[in-house]
Amino acid sequence: MRPIRATVRLQLHAGFTFDDARRQVDYYAALGVSHFYLSPILASRRGSTHGYDGVDPTRIDPELGGEAGLARLVETLHAAEMGIVADIVPNHLAVGAENLWWQDVLAKGRSSDFARCFDIDWEQPGADGKILLPFLGDRYVRVLEDGELVLAWDDAHGAFFVAYHEHRFPIDPDQTEALLAAPSSDARREDALPPREELAGDDPLVAAVIADHDARTPAGRSRLHALLERQAYRLVHWRTANDALNWRRFFDITELAGVRVEDESVFDLSHAYLLSLVERGWIDGLR
Repeated sequence: MRPIRATVRLQLHAGFTFDDARRQVDYYAALGVSHFYLSPILASRRGSTHGYDGVDPTRIDPELGGEAGLARLVETLHAAEMGIVADIVPNHLAVGAENLWWQDVLAKGRSSDFARCFDIDWEQPGADGKILLPFLGDRYVRVLEDGELVLAWDDAHGAFFVAYHEHRFPIDPDQTEALLAAPSSDARREDALPPREELAGDDPLVAAVIADHDARTPAGRSRLHALLERQAYRLVHWRTANDALNWRRFFDITELAGVRVEDESVFDLSHAYLLSLVERGWIDGLR
């Protein structure tokens, strides 16, 4: 580990990556800088300009160059007898489709392996044991009636989800099997159902299930509502966030969920990859 004498902070993003930082090494070495103090380097939301909206603490942000890009920067810094101090964001993660831990909790509820990672009050009165998600632009009934909630298929994961503008709310994978097994239309398979991962959104069976849950029709709206009622979450108007939310946010930012780092198992899970970089000698300090 190199002694930390003087640092310069570099703000990384898709327009200024690890390779861009490499080109600054000689300049700052000549000024006597011992370490690059880097903005968060773990995976954050696509297009993030700051990195404080992390979505995966187990990998380097691909927009910055991924682990390979970080390795090149480390090699260049070490050749100049310099190192890295990394800014970390241990106490919250951004919610949404890019956060697979969060999506797993929405899909599986309390049984998710990641449920312990987030401060969710499953027993809050009025929540009925569900996670309240205040992301709707109007009352749920109005949004449903207007056909803004749309059942869709995720080819990459072989699963249904409900789309609402930029949001993707997963459907319990156990219920996915039931949906595919019994569409109300005539699009039933005579042959055995292939693995979900081999299905695509344009498969007649998948398309039939989606059509069955089209909220623009009374029957489809009723089916979609019944399907949503069986999920581990409940979609509500964004205005209810301050009064009815049953999971801890970062301050009052509903896009950021608090992480229970006070739980040793959660701390270990969320810090394991970062600490492995320290053990490899790639990072000399964490802030």
